[in-house]
Amino acid sequence: MTLMALLQIINVLVFTTPFSITNAYFLARANFYKDAYYQAQEQFAQLFFNVFLAGLYVGSFYCYYIGSKQYRQQVSYALKKVLKCGNPERNRVMPLGENFCLATTRQLQAVSLH
Repeated sequence: MTLMALLQIINVLVFTTPFSITNAYFLARANFYKDAYYQAQEQFAQLFFNVFLAGLYVGSFYCYYIGSKQYRQQVSYALKKVLKCGNPERNRVMPLGENFCLATTRQLQAVSLH
């Protein structure tokens, strides 16, 4: 739990600090005269840091993934279930004793229809 909290703090610092610094810079330079080339450079830098800030939201997934063994197991189970990999019941022929419950429910359905 402590590891996940520390990773989350590092995640916030890594992604929000550059974004905050550049926003402060752009706000301070908002009323200065700039030619078209300089404005294009500023817009590109601002776009880059806006996209970079998205790493804050993606980073929380990786913080949990790195910090928790149970979370890793749940993610791998969900991926296997979605991708249908590693499912031992897929394409498996069951002996009569294993699907006994299914057979009895079908018999009960047949009886209730009469």
